[in-house]
Amino acid sequence: MRTVKEECLWLFDFENLDQARAQIADFIDLYNHEWLIERLGYRTPAVAHRELLQEAA
Repeated sequence: MRTVKEECLWLFDFENLDQARAQIADFIDLYNHEWLIERLGYRTPAVAHRELLQEAA
């Protein structure tokens, strides 16, 4: 939640709730598929999640 606030909510002035929802959804998609996270071994959250599911199977 902190990252969403710092990288999305506090940077944009939304005109309405629909615009805010769209911007937040775009950010979450970007975060999950493009950001490399150190604590995940410099993998994206989507890749780390996929690998975790494969290990559990």
